[in-house]
Amino acid sequence: MTASAAQSLVFEKADVDRRLKGKGGVADFLVRLWDNYDRAWQRRVAPTKASWMMWDIALIAAIARPELAKAVTTDAPPENVKRSISVWVEIDAAGMREDFWRTLENKAAGKR
Repeated sequence: MTASAAQSLVFEKADVDRRLKGKGGVADFLVRLWDNYDRAWQRRVAPTKASWMMWDIALIAAIARPELAKAVTTDAPPENVKRSISVWVEIDAAGMREDFWRTLENKAAGKR
C-alpha cells in the first residue's frame, strides 16, 4: 500500500475515546495503546495524538474487503526478482472506517 493511498484513513482520538473508552477488553486496550505509544518518529507530521493515520488498518481492510481499495499491477523494481506486483493506490477511507467500527462493535456484542 502506498503512503499516499493510506494517508486518508485517519482516526480521531476524540472519536476513539467516545466509541471505546471504558468498554473493557480490547476496546480499552486500544485506547491505552493510543495514549501510551510514543510516536516520536511521526511527530514531524503529527505532533499531537489528536489523530493517527491508520495505514496498517488500511492494508488489512484492502485485503479483507477488496471492494474498498483499488490496486494496480506493475513490474517489481529492477533490483528485485523479475515479477509483477500489485500495489494499492486508492482506498475508500470512509468505507474502511465504517467497516472497522461495525466489525469492532459486532465483535463486542458477540456477533460475527
